[in-house]
Amino acid sequence: MTATRRQLVPKPAGYWKNRSKELVGHQAKGKDHADPTKKQIERTKQLWDRFCSEIEEESDEHLKTAGAEDFKTFLEWVMDGNIKITAEGTILGCWNLLLMAYTKLTSGEIVARPVTQEIRKFIHNDIVERYGLSTVRQRPLDVLSSLDLFKLLHYHWCFDDNVFLHERYRIQQPLITQLLVYAVGRPGAIVESSSYRGTNEVIKYKDIQLSLLKNSAGERDVLVLEMTFWLLKGRRGESRRTEPVKFVFHERDDHLAFCPILLFLALAFADEAFEDVSSPEALNRIRVPPCREAIQFRWKNSMLNIPIFRQTESTVNGPRISPTRALPASDYAAYLGKLSLSAGLERKVTPYCLRRGGANAIEPVATTAQRNQIMGHARADVFKHYISQTVAVDTQSAYLGTPARKDLMQAVGHMSATRDPRVPKKLTDDQKAEIARDVSLSKLRKIRDELSGQLRLQSGKIKLGKGTSLYQEYQNAHKDYRSRRMVLAREKLVKSRETFFANINGLEIRQQLAGLPQYREPDPLTEISYHFLERAKVVKAFYGDEDAQSETPICRLQTAIKISQEVRAFEGTFKTFI
Repeated sequence: MTATRRQLVPKPAGYWKNRSKELVGHQAKGKDHADPTKKQIERTKQLWDRFCSEIEEESDEHLKTAGAEDFKTFLEWVMDGNIKITAEGTILGCWNLLLMAYTKLTSGEIVARPVTQEIRKFIHNDIVERYGLSTVRQRPLDVLSSLDLFKLLHYHWCFDDNVFLHERYRIQQPLITQLLVYAVGRPGAIVESSSYRGTNEVIKYKDIQLSLLKNSAGERDVLVLEMTFWLLKGRRGESRRTEPVKFVFHERDDHLAFCPILLFLALAFADEAFEDVSSPEALNRIRVPPCREAIQFRWKNSMLNIPIFRQTESTVNGPRISPTRALPASDYAAYLGKLSLSAGLERKVTPYCLRRGGANAIEPVATTAQRNQIMGHARADVFKHYISQTVAVDTQSAYLGTPARKDLMQAVGHMSATRDPRVPKKLTDDQKAEIARDVSLSKLRKIRDELSGQLRLQSGKIKLGKGTSLYQEYQNAHKDYRSRRMVLAREKLVKSRETFFANINGLEIRQQLAGLPQYREPDPLTEISYHFLERAKVVKAFYGDEDAQSETPICRLQTAIKISQEVRAFEGTFKTFI
């Protein structure tokens, strides 16, 4: 929030003496929680309201006067009513939110310390033992390394047969992934957070400065992207904003697939966002004059408030990229998870895998203050939650006094260490038939079909019965059937993947000992045919001969041209095939 200039106002005699008396008993304003936290507090307060209704107590008054025994009873009530709570941390979180609700209700007061200590002991001992809760982290802290990122990007460009509503998504997804891991960011800092759905609060063109910097090495000048992150956790809203964090991204010549500048240029040219540059070819002709150190490119005024990453919208001509609506973080996360499983990783990659990967990468090179700035942490001790569970230090070599094998330490901790592209990606016909024979699904199908028959007798066609109670019953039965079928299919596929990874190592060993040929992935440059020529060109530019890539520095902008052409060529197209 920007400070306003104040004017001195003379105070009457005795003002400050009286002011001291006025402040007796005054409660200072408490912490203003972020909107998502406020929603969680409200949901927990609603739980307390339901609990009080059941025990016939007035909710607010009971919360103000509650003792340890009342809070214990409430927590047991929560546990008995929610079988999905399996970890101690979940019920502890519920307790912490109830404390916040108490503070809000009492205008800043806090529950007495002896009571909070007693409740924590009650949760840690009685609740955990009675309900068999887990006290350790149930899911591993997966860390996405640079090798894992390479595998994901390689699969995305070369092998992924996912059908996008619009091919702009094929450019957006890897760029978002790179920005998140390079900036060690949360998705909500770049795309629309689910906690702020409908706000369109995302990275926009006004938050980005593209510059051409003079190259001190005497080679071609270098494009640099300066991105300002305003939407940081706990700092949203005009009244909460502090100084933003700015990240600088630059061109990469060592491997073009890792270059965020190329992907950003593709989107910017597709949007026709530049004020003074009309094409990649024109951009390539720009040089920094001898009297300057850099040239900053301008965006059109009409583009300043336009999100970089946008979602599709339905039109009479099919899906189109919305000119204004931001891409939801949930859409990005869903594709990231699907891509990682399709690529053969044993566990799904989440946005927090990216954040942990970036955090572990900067830890050896950044100071504590720099690390806190990058990650948006107020305290250094928070970083312990991001450290990889695999010790990165070669303790064996350290003890023996021999050179550390850092390459081996890094290889063991990779998510892609167990990757296998042969892992099942979809159900077989036999598995689908087995699901169709499931008893619970058959019962739901029978109910749906009976309601369907009744509806046809009553209205002639199902859709003609819309608005009747029978039609609503049919719709509910159909949803129950589809939901159960999806659950069974998901469980079956998960089981198939688990079985595959449990047996593949033994199978591989036996095949090699038997002298059988080993499986290899097809060469995307010579053995895969792409439906769109533009995609084939991108694959060749990214993963072709490295010497050919480095022959001329101009190749990086040539690649941007090809990707930009791809985005334009697919305008209005919503299917792609390998």
